[in-house]
Amino acid sequence: MRLQHFVWGMLARPEYLGDLGKNVLAKILRRLTFKQILDALKRQVLVGRTYLDIAKGLSGTGPVILGVAPTFFDLTFHGSLELAQMAIARLYDQGKVRNSSDEEGY
Repeated sequence: MRLQHFVWGMLARPEYLGDLGKNVLAKILRRLTFKQILDALKRQVLVGRTYLDIAKGLSGTGPVILGVAPTFFDLTFHGSLELAQMAIARLYDQGKVRNSSDEEGY
């Protein structure tokens, strides 16, 4: 599980990897099975759905409860929506790990 989080993190920002890091990442990607990749994608769907459910729940809450701590609930609502969007973006990310021979990048 930690391996998959490492791979997702590195794929999100491949420009931070040096040549050695790109080689290590390429070896890890070759070892991942289809099931491991599918499990990571399922986890992203679950995370995104959870954040969306939190936002939906807060949107249906009455003003009496929201008035107790308006800043907290406002930040939680908007933060949950943003995190749900980020989870969806990770699902559809088409980024690739650049080879050192790539001149113009991606």
